[in-house]
Amino acid sequence: METEQQVSAVPDKVETTEENQTNATETASTAGDLTPREPVEINLRTLLQAGVHFGHQTARWNPAMSDYIYGSRNGIHILNLPKTLTCWEEARKKVVQIAGQGGSILFVGTKKQAQDVIVEEARRCGAYYV
Repeated sequence: METEQQVSAVPDKVETTEENQTNATETASTAGDLTPREPVEINLRTLLQAGVHFGHQTARWNPAMSDYIYGSRNGIHILNLPKTLTCWEEARKKVVQIAGQGGSILFVGTKKQAQDVIVEEARRCGAYYV
């Protein structure tokens, strides 16, 4: 059964370097267009269409992630999307809480494909990024 939930993107981990701290400082001082964006509906279907279920190669994985892996196919782990939706919603609520209290949010893009979007959205809302 497909559960429809509406959530927004949240980074998964933070790596701090001198260059990253410089980027964060530049971003905080150059806030971009704060025009609200239309919320994107995130559900099992949209996650599948985006290819979110594809994980890392089975030879390169952290056993601590086994709870989040559904299985494997052709040497690639397949992520557990229902669990992903649940965790995503928890993370979204925490980000809303922190931002609502005036806290800082750090956007992190560890994959080449995500880096441009991370920079654009962090600048748009005046947040830090790496």
